[in-house]
Amino acid sequence: MTAYLVCAHETLMSPELMAALRRHVDAESASFHVVVPMSHHVGMSGWSEGEIRAHARHDLDLALELYRASGFEVSGAVGDVHPVDAVLTALVTHPTGAFDGIIVSTLPNVVSRWLRLDAVTRLRRETELPVEHVVGSRVPAST
Repeated sequence: MTAYLVCAHETLMSPELMAALRRHVDAESASFHVVVPMSHHVGMSGWSEGEIRAHARHDLDLALELYRASGFEVSGAVGDVHPVDAVLTALVTHPTGAFDGIIVSTLPNVVSRWLRLDAVTRLRRETELPVEHVVGSRVPAST
């Protein structure tokens, strides 16, 4: 089974990311470990780190429920606020320790903070793994 590390937040439940995961499952019997960085969103100023972590955990739990209902083998964790650091940490701390690739899902270029941080290019440069970039739409997970 091929194992992928997925990094997403605002696009966590987007149809584009779901389609990318489905393509991998259909092609190669894949499993996924999802890392959700503790991103700060509009309206979160003044929130404590604990509140931001709880918000990210809630979003992750909703996404894991959706992924499992879609038949995906998936686990997940909340990561560092910086997506590159969140991925690099997951690569060394995940219990199995072995991933065959990384999937990063971002918002489109004009609004993506992660792309302004050059996260996809940095991950391609800082890891020996193939990095797939999925451009997704914003789908609010939190209710």
